[in-house]
Amino acid sequence: MPLLQRYGGEHFPKHHKRHYLQFSELEQPTVIRGHKSICNFDAISEVVFDDEAAFHAFMAALRVEEASKILREDEDKFCNSGNLTVVVVGDVRETKGEE
Repeated sequence: MPLLQRYGGEHFPKHHKRHYLQFSELEQPTVIRGHKSICNFDAISEVVFDDEAAFHAFMAALRVEEASKILREDEDKFCNSGNLTVVVVGDVRETKGEE
């Protein structure tokens, strides 16, 4: 995160949360329902911007040549970017239990 914060600067998202999957002793994801074979990832990140323009400003800041090179080198140390998937979430609905 420090590199993204440095190069994103004022355009860094207002919220960036990482959820890491739980793995068993056999290094398999703990799957409650479904198939482990579809879990070819170990984390899910939630990134929130004020609006689409703020997202584009952040991405533009990361595309600057120096930032892009350093971020790519860092990413290659811990991430198989060929498997990286980024999606945009539209409608969000939340249900909370009684407090």
